[in-house]
Amino acid sequence: MADPEHAPWLRVIDESGEESLRCGHLEVVLASEAHPPFPVAARIVEEDTWLILSASVTVRESPGHPPRLLTELQETLPALLGSVVVREKNSLQLLAVIHDLDRHPSCSPESISRALSAACREAAARGLTSIALPLLGNGHSIFSPVESAAVLATALAAAPHGGLRRIWLVVPEAVRQEVLAVLLAATG
Repeated sequence: MADPEHAPWLRVIDESGEESLRCGHLEVVLASEAHPPFPVAARIVEEDTWLILSASVTVRESPGHPPRLLTELQETLPALLGSVVVREKNSLQLLAVIHDLDRHPSCSPESISRALSAACREAAARGLTSIALPLLGNGHSIFSPVESAAVLATALAAAPHGGLRRIWLVVPEAVRQEVLAVLLAATG
């Protein structure tokens, strides 16, 4: 019997006209942020090694003692490029550490691929069946939507899907058809 993780990708059009890609048990649905196709257990979010990109812009007074806070700050280490940091505030977020702001360009296809694999492993470890995934690398204008889709197609094909059944690929409506064409071409 064929391994569902490495089955060929198929294009599926349902009765509503919604297009998706299917690989074995995994379904990838392209939809805009304004039209979520299904509820998700977690969202993948672009992040940098110092966790600055997703930080709140609200300045709050810290209850800590200033010298202790400065010492803690000096001892803080960056997250590893290509890793995932889990944040559980209002909803579960998997912070894909794909940017190193000390580099130019700040992200690469390799960091996206490693972070996506790490996110899929984390989703499997938590028993998640659905996630939302943006066009990684496009959020901070490193890659165009089409370039990001090509990187994601390769990364998704190589990533362990585990128990994941559905991925909502968050794509602006204006580029959905272009992204779908790239995914179909890249996945054969």
